[in-house]
Amino acid sequence: MASCDDLEQTRANLIEELNVAVDNGDEFQIEQLLGQINQNCSDLTNVGCLTFSLPAGTWMFNGNGFQGTITLGSFSGNRNFLPELPEGETDCILIFTGTAMIDAPRVDNLIGGFYGEKTHRTKFTRIGIPGGITQDYTGFLFANPTGNAPPTMAGTFTSTEDNLTRGWFAIFQSP
Repeated sequence: MASCDDLEQTRANLIEELNVAVDNGDEFQIEQLLGQINQNCSDLTNVGCLTFSLPAGTWMFNGNGFQGTITLGSFSGNRNFLPELPEGETDCILIFTGTAMIDAPRVDNLIGGFYGEKTHRTKFTRIGIPGGITQDYTGFLFANPTGNAPPTMAGTFTSTEDNLTRGWFAIFQSP
């Protein structure tokens, strides 16, 4: 098995090659490199070289004053990674699904979730709201330099109901 240093160097080389392919507009090469980066991210995670600071579990949630909980799916075992990097992300991206209980007792689904460890950015979509309404969330996991605060995320969301942007935050409660 390759060492962490070897896998990290491979990732750096692949990202450098990807940047060149993007500059050249080589779609075939871009697709090939994204697949290799995806495999490299999986290898890094499986051997313990790469961990993600976003914990799976239940989070206390407040979206524009509406309170409830969101539960992010388990990230254990085999990790799933996006086949391509979202805009602004240049590193391994963890994907997730989950649930939201904001309008209890109804439980909505969170889909299309991803988290980038390098940027600490997360995105997900809440579906299952009556009337076919969806809500798209973008936020960031706060840094915790002292290690004394629970993991916290905050950001904005838009709803297909009115296309207005509103704020949200979530504080981790339990695994």
